[in-house]
Amino acid sequence: MKRLLSAVLVLVMVFTIIPLGAVTASAETLSGTTGDCTWTLVDGVLTISGNGVTSSYDEYYGSPWSNDKVEKIIVKEGVTRISESTFAELPNLKSVEIADSVKEIFTRAFYNCQNLEYVILGKGIKRIVAGAFRYCYNLTDIYYRGTYWEKQNIELEFGVFWESSPIWHYSNDVILKKFEDGKWYYYEGDEKSQKTTLVKYKEKWFYIENGVWNTKYTGLYKYQEKWFYIENGKWDSSIETLTKYNGKWFYIKNGKWNSSVTKFFEYKNKTFYIESGKWNSNTTILAKRNNNLLYVENGKWKKRTLVFRYKNKPFYIKKGVAQLKYTGKITITYTFKNGVLI
Repeated sequence: MKRLLSAVLVLVMVFTIIPLGAVTASAETLSGTTGDCTWTLVDGVLTISGNGVTSSYDEYYGSPWSNDKVEKIIVKEGVTRISESTFAELPNLKSVEIADSVKEIFTRAFYNCQNLEYVILGKGIKRIVAGAFRYCYNLTDIYYRGTYWEKQNIELEFGVFWESSPIWHYSNDVILKKFEDGKWYYYEGDEKSQKTTLVKYKEKWFYIENGVWNTKYTGLYKYQEKWFYIENGKWDSSIETLTKYNGKWFYIKNGKWNSSVTKFFEYKNKTFYIESGKWNSNTTILAKRNNNLLYVENGKWKKRTLVFRYKNKPFYIKKGVAQLKYTGKITITYTFKNGVLI
């Protein structure tokens, strides 16, 4: 019995001496080493420091910090590579900040971090290996410290994000910020702007007036030598409509004024005749549509029956359509009001 007790005590002493994964623990802090780097975990924030690469791990057996306490990761300046499965299987991880010194992110680096929402990515990144963010279903945004053109030099292997398609944001992006007064203000970088312009933000276009998003404006706005149709402060590239601007009506297609179009257009259950992208309420003509000549009066197709003289020729119009094949006699009763044909 004494021999057995002695053997147990020896084993306890041995395991006390061995630094399992170089981990030390206290009530509030965990810390240790990973490859050429060190790590600390305090209040849900895992910080990686040092010079060089992190260790690779097996995502099924986990890393020294594999637990549900990690909510944020900060990879500090000096770290050059995030290795295979370094941060895999962290169920409560929501955000990651990666320093400019990191050049590579290896496969499965953030494997199955299903609650990861966004990554701040340093501009020194050169390569991200396939599957690095596999099964990160909720990853919606990548905030890259470089520009759009610098991003084109990053080697992004096929399937880096797999099930997610995050939106990339760049250091020179414009942004909108909402303040306590309920208004959205326009910033270029860190500077507040006073411009009146169109701004693309999170894949949508907003009408900015004197540096503030005008949510009430509906009308035309000239931007980069083209006229855009703005509705409630936003530009929608799918819109086809008529809009009134400075007392005139313009034809809008794909959210822009199309000055080259001459056609009939259905608007609010009426047929308008558009000529060179505008509706002219004074136009009374015959216009061709689907191999028919239609009678246009005051810019609209009117389903009237009458004789209409056009280009010095009289045409028989029946219910708004010229009867080009008709041969015979007709009797038409004209109705006048105050001396004007109606």
